[in-house]
Amino acid sequence: TVAFHLSKPYYDAHSVLAGGYVPLIPKHIQDPESLTDKISWPDLHDLNTSNAAVQEFATWFEKPELGRDPKFQIGSGPYTFKEWETFSHITIKLNPNYWAKGVKLQEAYPEEIIFKTINDQNSALTALKGKDIDLIDALKPDQFSLLDTTKQPFIHKQQVFYNAYTFIGWNNARPLFSDKRVRKALTMLIDRNEILQSIMKNLTRPNDGPIMFTQPNYDSTVKQLAFNTEAAKALLTEAGWTDSDGDGILDKVLNGARTPFKFTFQVNAGNEVRKQVLLVIAERLRKAGITAEVTALEWSVYLENTKSHNFDACYGAWSGNATEDDIYQLWHSSQSRNKGSNYCSFKNEELDKLLADYRTEFDKPTRLQMSKRMQEIFAEEQPVTFLFAGPLYIGMLDRFDNVAFYRQRPCFEVRYWIPRGSGVQKQAASMF
Repeated sequence: TVAFHLSKPYYDAHSVLAGGYVPLIPKHIQDPESLTDKISWPDLHDLNTSNAAVQEFATWFEKPELGRDPKFQIGSGPYTFKEWETFSHITIKLNPNYWAKGVKLQEAYPEEIIFKTINDQNSALTALKGKDIDLIDALKPDQFSLLDTTKQPFIHKQQVFYNAYTFIGWNNARPLFSDKRVRKALTMLIDRNEILQSIMKNLTRPNDGPIMFTQPNYDSTVKQLAFNTEAAKALLTEAGWTDSDGDGILDKVLNGARTPFKFTFQVNAGNEVRKQVLLVIAERLRKAGITAEVTALEWSVYLENTKSHNFDACYGAWSGNATEDDIYQLWHSSQSRNKGSNYCSFKNEELDKLLADYRTEFDKPTRLQMSKRMQEIFAEEQPVTFLFAGPLYIGMLDRFDNVAFYRQRPCFEVRYWIPRGSGVQKQAASMF
């Protein structure tokens, strides 16, 4: 028996605690020295704790072998960990002691599932066409658009929308972006329809806020500012940005110094779609007197920079649940500290109160009204410019029955798939 004692009510406690977000791990395997017995909850909240057991356990728990050696991967699910070969594949196999074996809706059919590592997306698509893999769930929009299933009838294409959206994050703590009039102007200088057609191949759709149209608390009446160059220029002028020296770049006195409107977008290296989007945006900004450069960073550097607020603007993305989502972690001002998830340092007192009250409100109609007001605040403040609702672009071999797709990540469950013509005969399925 596991009991959770909460310090205050939380409307979504059941799905968080009982819905798989708090997995239980075997202590005798992953804490053999019982170090966690010496650690209190306050220790975990204190970044400067003097409790040596915290660091000792962290050092143990981060050992690579804990994630790669099958003897440490002990669970109660339908599959057990078989092997992990770096840069090649990870394999899981059916658990002979699975507690729900034979139970309807809990069964698993493929004897093995192989996750192959293919670093180049074009190579992955070639492997799918060659029937070397069964599934890709990360096709690029142009790959998805150009994949001709009439020429390869053994391939099935599927586009699945779930709670995932992309955005341009403005670092609200920096003088360039501290004025909401500037952030609103930047949003109005971005032509999302242009990007949608030229880069996204009309396969995705614009998103207007932190609540997705896939979620029950989405309010379709709240819209993001539309593309409007002249209105944007007027807002910039109102905010004090003019071309005082005639060099074609807007400038303003900030902290006592004449400052040109120049900044850098950062994006994770290897994501060419995002880089293309930023280059299109940079060109639009240039025409309005704003100079924006684009720099691609290795993923770990990009992530550290965003967590540390070490950026001007970034191309970001968030994904969550298909259900009514709690966005406190992403947008409450307290989450801008200690490398929290409020990377853009957005602070708004009304929003903070709504986010906190939302968590303890059990009346759903009241929460919906609160959610609408939150969406209105984002539309007014524009801490980020919301871009698109990001679907999964899936390509898969059409050789399985019992296939279904869902709005909840990962949007499919390979364990339920049955190789066509084999009944429930077990057969390996590989997935990229």
